[in-house]
Amino acid sequence: MSVLISLCSFFALSSVASADPTVFTQNSATTLSKGDWSIGVFSPLRYGLTDTIELSVVHPGWALTAPHIRLMSQYEKLGDWSVASRHQLGYPTPLLKQLARKGTGGVLPPDSTIPHTLVSKNDVCFGKTVNESEMTLSVGFALAVELGDSDYPTIDYAYGFRQTNLYQNKTALQLGFGWEQFITEKIGFRTWSKGYYFPLADEAWALEQRDTVLFQVSETSQASVGVNLSVAEYPWGEQWHAFPALDWMWIW
Repeated sequence: MSVLISLCSFFALSSVASADPTVFTQNSATTLSKGDWSIGVFSPLRYGLTDTIELSVVHPGWALTAPHIRLMSQYEKLGDWSVASRHQLGYPTPLLKQLARKGTGGVLPPDSTIPHTLVSKNDVCFGKTVNESEMTLSVGFALAVELGDSDYPTIDYAYGFRQTNLYQNKTALQLGFGWEQFITEKIGFRTWSKGYYFPLADEAWALEQRDTVLFQVSETSQASVGVNLSVAEYPWGEQWHAFPALDWMWIW
C-alpha cells in the first residue's frame, strides 16, 4: 500500500516544474563528491572517499550502542540509469543488551540472553532523472549471524520488530522505491518506501515509508519535516504505526 501511494504521488507531481535534486538524498544511486562530508541531526556521518566511493557510519550519538559502517560504490551508467551498490556491516549487540533491563528503557526482559550478532545489509540501487525529479529503485538482501546462546523475544514494535526479526531468522529480502522533487528552488518533497520479506520467519513481511517536505536553507544545509509510516505482520496480526520525521542536514 505504501509503495502504491508513492507511485501515485510521483506521477501526480512529475508534471510540476522543479529544481534539480540535491545531494542530500541518502537513498540514491549517487555518491558524495570526493572530500565532501555530510551529517544530520538524525542522519549518519557520510564521507566522499572518491567521486564514486562513499563511506558512512552510524550517527556519532549511536556509535557505541549500535555501531555500523557502510560502503557505497557508484558504477558506470546503464543507459539513463545511475547504478550503485551499498554494503553495510553492523553490530547491534550493545544496544540489545542495554534494552534488556528493568525500568525506563527496558524493552526486553532483563533475563534475556543476548548473543553477539553481526548483520550484513546489501543493496543495488538504480537512479534516474524523470521530468526533473530523481527516482530510485533498490533491491537487496540482509544476513544476520548470531554467535553464542540466544534467548530473547522480538521487539514487537515498529522498526525494532523488523530488526530483531532479521537477527533471529537469519535473512531478509529488500525492495525499495523513492523519489525527490523540488517544486521551487527552496521547497521540495522526498519519499522513500522499503519492503522486507523474511523467508524463514513466521511473521514474514514489513513495509516502511518516510514522506517529508524539504526546505533548502542554503546550498549546504537542508531541513525536512514529515511522517514515518510502518506496517508489519506481528505475532498477533497486522498493525500500523506512525511517527513524526524531522531532520536537518549539512554538507561541507
